[in-house]
Amino acid sequence: MPVYRDKLFRANEVRRILRRASELRDEDLREPEDAARARSLEEVEALGVEMGIAPELVRRAVAEAVPEPARRKVSFLTGGVSKILFERRLQGRFGAADHARVARLVRRVTGDAGNPQALGDALTWTARNPLRPLVVNVEPDEDGVYVRVEEGLQGLRGQLFGGLLGGLGGGGLGLVVPFGLELAGRFVPVLGFLWVLAVYLLARSLYATRSAKRELEAATLFEELCRQLETGAPAGPRVDAVAADVDEARDADEAREVDEVRDEAERPAPPRRRR
Repeated sequence: MPVYRDKLFRANEVRRILRRASELRDEDLREPEDAARARSLEEVEALGVEMGIAPELVRRAVAEAVPEPARRKVSFLTGGVSKILFERRLQGRFGAADHARVARLVRRVTGDAGNPQALGDALTWTARNPLRPLVVNVEPDEDGVYVRVEEGLQGLRGQLFGGLLGGLGGGGLGLVVPFGLELAGRFVPVLGFLWVLAVYLLARSLYATRSAKRELEAATLFEELCRQLETGAPAGPRVDAVAADVDEARDADEAREVDEVRDEAERPAPPRRRR
């Protein structure tokens, strides 16, 4: 820019130039494909270096601005967590006008229409899938918004450990015991123990994998929900509209079931064969 080469900038012009340059830099960082992407600490430090901020200051800012993540309590017996829980207090406001926006977000992330219920300004969303007892609570706090996402895993544990140990483990002994008797009678207890142990390790591995997958899904929902509440997206109508959509879908399912039963009842019985 040769036209400005010999110009001397006054103090107020310097401030405006640097302020505008900072705004342009922030706009360059807001790329659409990276807007919602989570970043590791190393990536945040790299962004800070690009902005002229030392990594030590970035780590200090992280410790002051971001709540420390809760430690995962993994059970040695099951290989995974016994309960999924994420909670955080955010700055801002939350009211009845934000209910539909939050319900739509949860429905989009989980793929479950759910059952949203409003109590004053607070919102509780419960999954309709009985195998996924996911519960989302968002309510105004004294000085902000309290967000809580939790899911119990009792059903998953019962499905894997009870189903596999009781079905495959106990039922498989009917094959292992005759094989042990055929091989040598004294090996029957050992083979039975090894069989049950193998089924238990299989159930433990499956539970560790599936519980980690559910925990990741809940964490994704939680972080996206916190991000939406912090950015203050435009508020929507009350949750009643979303609840009405859910009730309408439920009524349609019930009507379809009634029609199927009526068609089955009206279907003529097959003719009896004469002896």
